[in-house]
Amino acid sequence: MAKKIKIQLIPKTCSGQNVRNKYPKAWKHMSRMIRINAGEKCEICGSSVPRYTDLEAHEVWAFKKEEKDGKIIRTQELKDVIAVCSKCHAAIHLGHSLHNDLYDEAVTHYMAVNDCKFSDVRQAEKKAYLKWKKRSKHDWKMTTTKKQAWKIVKKHCNA
Repeated sequence: MAKKIKIQLIPKTCSGQNVRNKYPKAWKHMSRMIRINAGEKCEICGSSVPRYTDLEAHEVWAFKKEEKDGKIIRTQELKDVIAVCSKCHAAIHLGHSLHNDLYDEAVTHYMAVNDCKFSDVRQAEKKAYLKWKKRSKHDWKMTTTKKQAWKIVKKHCNA
């Protein structure tokens, strides 16, 4: 069964903190490897695309908070990289889609893949927004190294 789409809003304080921007040359190869490995199919909805180049590599992040020496440390860690179609990617980043005139199409795709109603989308969107708002009040440090990112990509491709 295909994975369900989960709305992921990246905190505004993390803007630009990603593997693509931090390691652009390596990201080009990582992204290509993930997309080729997907075999011209979206890893969420399973839709076929004409070429692997029609897929997009999506970074899945974990946001962690821990106390160290009396200080709270917030980190943004790469959890996975998956190949997704542009419709799933727009639905994952629903907040971004709202600003790019892709919102209606993204919502329609979200409902189809998740077999849900518009009210369910709104509920998921509200939950994601509240999490985003809370996380955006703080600074987060991206701790993923290039070596760790490669390890995650290779593990994903060998799974």
